[in-house]
Amino acid sequence: MKLLRLGIVVALAAAACMSQVVDERWTARGGSAGKATSASAASGAGGGSCGDGKLDPGEECDLGKANSCVDGTSSACSCLCKKSKCGDGVIQAGECCDDADGGGNAQASNCTANCQACKSSTKCMCGQPLDTTAATGPCNPTIFKAVVSNQQDPSMPAAGVPALWSYKGLVGFQAGKALCQAVGADHVCRYDEVVKADANGELAAIPTDLTYWLYRTTNVPDYQLSNGTKSCNASSDCGGNDVCDPITNVCSWKPGAGGRCNDWTTVSDDYSEGEWFRVVPDPGGGGVTKGSLSFHFSHYTTFDDTIKPPCSNETILGCAGPCGTPQRAILCCNPKCP
Repeated sequence: MKLLRLGIVVALAAAACMSQVVDERWTARGGSAGKATSASAASGAGGGSCGDGKLDPGEECDLGKANSCVDGTSSACSCLCKKSKCGDGVIQAGECCDDADGGGNAQASNCTANCQACKSSTKCMCGQPLDTTAATGPCNPTIFKAVVSNQQDPSMPAAGVPALWSYKGLVGFQAGKALCQAVGADHVCRYDEVVKADANGELAAIPTDLTYWLYRTTNVPDYQLSNGTKSCNASSDCGGNDVCDPITNVCSWKPGAGGRCNDWTTVSDDYSEGEWFRVVPDPGGGGVTKGSLSFHFSHYTTFDDTIKPPCSNETILGCAGPCGTPQRAILCCNPKCP
């Protein structure tokens, strides 16, 4: 088994599987070892790489960049090169509930055996859950639940979590959900939930000395263009990587895995920018202030390990900054009431 190459440091003691993480894709393209680290680049038994699009020994499948461990996707192959199936912890097409069989304990699972219904509203994307009682208690109209800044012990404070999320054998977005559930929350807060929770005054007591990873899945206005007010009828009116938002008709920055550090499976400073936010005032600048928070958005959120993002200086508007160096906290939210 190939181990970590020189220059890659991933201090994640809770994830034994991370000892297999290597930087094969970068070196295969002629780069030097240590440029990038990704959970989707785990080495196969025969020396291949998960995520290279080739079926290598030890892999069940490999669809390249179509591999996914993100809920709501329809990939037939996970980011660990395992065939997607009911019970793998990822809600895929044809499923509406999947929590990895309760972490190996079928009795603790919130999902029915066929991943078609939920025992409660927790980790449920089904239209009609069997009941509305979440594992954390009755559903709560309050959006925000907790802050996680320590992935070794989520209940204890620390300096933050690196961009490669890991917890109890899970990696990436699935690890983030597990960390949140370990402190009584349901999931990692989305950008829209953060904005709403702040407007409700729910974030008044979150630590001001921490910064927070941002999970964004919706468009935001391009604040580099007329302070986010440039109107459009089509994306061709905007230029660059912008899209014309079909609801607001404003040139916008679209979301993407690169803005989420490849859905928190990479610590690369080269090919992704990790969006984040903090409580104002924001001493470094470069953020967009909404309510009591300053958001650092990326205007290039496509994850592509052959093309570098336009910038990584977080003090520049539209540049979120690197994924490899920072440690930031995770904001966790309650389950949504039916």
